[in-house]
Amino acid sequence: MSTEMLTKAIQLHQSGSFEEASAIYDALLSIDDSDPELLFLAGNIAWLQHQHQIAYARLKKALHITEDSRYLIILGNVCQGLGYYQEGIRHYKRALELGDKDADTFTNLGVALQEAGELLHAIEYHKRALLVDMHHMGAHYNLGRSYLANKQYEKAKESLLKAQDLDEDDVEICNNLGNAYLHLGDIKRARAQYGHALSVEPYYLEALYNLARSYEKTGEYEESKKRFQGLLSINP
Repeated sequence: MSTEMLTKAIQLHQSGSFEEASAIYDALLSIDDSDPELLFLAGNIAWLQHQHQIAYARLKKALHITEDSRYLIILGNVCQGLGYYQEGIRHYKRALELGDKDADTFTNLGVALQEAGELLHAIEYHKRALLVDMHHMGAHYNLGRSYLANKQYEKAKESLLKAQDLDEDDVEICNNLGNAYLHLGDIKRARAQYGHALSVEPYYLEALYNLARSYEKTGEYEESKKRFQGLLSINP
């Protein structure tokens, strides 16, 4: 393997020049596809380019050669992208067994568990992420989503408010916080959150839908109908 070529590819990878880096990785793999670190780098960049099946194959091969927590974590992310949630759960858990203690790993495992329908375990791992980093916005947000799915609306509100303190203009946080308020019967605050999301991203479909739904909740059917019709004009 050309060390010079690999160094150049890594530099391009780190600078965000993914297509150029990927081309070099591909050339190196055509010469020798038995180096686990090269397979990991090439799999990582394929994942970043949303080429999930290519990433999956490369990372599986890297792991077959050498078990490494970094390989397991990225493969877990790839599995989530492919909808292979149970496999992703296994990879994240194995990475933790090998000593990884990153908050991202705990909360990503929580997300996979929620997708697999294991809400209580999802909540547990989001909380573990926050023990590692109490200011981890993603963990607060994901914990709020898990509480919402588990119909624990007051706890969902508390977690989502903490996430919003860390990123007040994140439209997904605003939308989910609006949903928590809506379930709690606080229509005014729910609409304020949907409105804030739409001030950041005017055609954010989920917030438009939920705002229309909030008028349905209060019996304002004409207003609700008008808003649903407006939504259909954007996304028929």
